[in-house]
Amino acid sequence: MSLLVCENIVKEFGGEENRIAVLKGVSLSLEKGEAATILGSSGAGKSTLLNIIGALDPPSSGKVYLDGEDLYALNDRKISALRNRKLGFVFQLYHLMAELTALENVLLPARIMGHEDAKARARAKELLCAVGLKDREKHFPAQLSGGEQQRAAIARSLINSPELLLADEPTGNLDRKNSENITELLVKLQKEMGFAMLFVTHNRELSSLGRTLVLQDGTLSEAGGKDNLTTPKI
Repeated sequence: MSLLVCENIVKEFGGEENRIAVLKGVSLSLEKGEAATILGSSGAGKSTLLNIIGALDPPSSGKVYLDGEDLYALNDRKISALRNRKLGFVFQLYHLMAELTALENVLLPARIMGHEDAKARARAKELLCAVGLKDREKHFPAQLSGGEQQRAAIARSLINSPELLLADEPTGNLDRKNSENITELLVKLQKEMGFAMLFVTHNRELSSLGRTLVLQDGTLSEAGGKDNLTTPKI
């Protein structure tokens, strides 16, 4: 059974007279431990799709199954519990709490789950070490570079051992070198820890994480697949 299945996802915005369809029947599946890249230009609907998959925004129509559960058939409490237990998020903006240290930021999702204990703290320290921030755990976000802040955000996304990591333009605020480093780090962590990952980007140079899917004109296709769709010039 696939970890993630999306069936005919449609997302529309606006009223009856000015309705715009951003997603026009998107379907995809992802196996446990599989990595895939969703490539598309700015405004193509990549973040919209990831927000739907991540239970942050419901589709206008269509189904999302996570580990066999119909995500949007659940009530809000169950959706929140499933999201906290099975999903990790990395965004373009780091969303670190300014008043918390790197270690405290990483621990935050575990606190929300009620897991703030010696074991959670040890895992947070282990993750900071894994992302190259062993000596930065007591630093506040303002004391970290952009690349370091994103590394802390990645560690935070993994504290609850998610089965699926959703990375939405995680290098969008970084220079080329840091972008390459963060991409390499995500590839390394995904292989070592075995979580599935959807990596969303507009940068073709970074589209090397597993199979590549192209989101264009509201539809999703395999790059170079049966429709002979090539990656768009971005």
